[in-house]
Amino acid sequence: MARTQAMRIVPQVVIWMPPPQKPSAPPIDFYTLLKQAVKRDSNNTIVVVLQYLPFMQAIVGFCKTARVFPGTPADCARYLGAIGWCFADQANFGCIADQKGLVDKLSATL
Repeated sequence: MARTQAMRIVPQVVIWMPPPQKPSAPPIDFYTLLKQAVKRDSNNTIVVVLQYLPFMQAIVGFCKTARVFPGTPADCARYLGAIGWCFADQANFGCIADQKGLVDKLSATL
């Protein structure tokens, strides 16, 4: 006679955990980006653009933010005007306008 052993059944518990979430990037602070990209005088007038790429990112970011606000185009213009776009010298406007795709981005954003 063969000896039979009783099989012992052990329940298995499966714990499923979702994969860890990547921390979302903090929102970009366009004011700080603009502040670091330009040099201002004591009257808060922009004297020179130090870094064109961050300056452009700040401009596009401000425009996208203005577009999200409910209201009229005049409300968007008031928001953008409140940021302080006063330049001491307009000589660098040409360089700003020549940035790759800036005009298209601003037109599409606004």
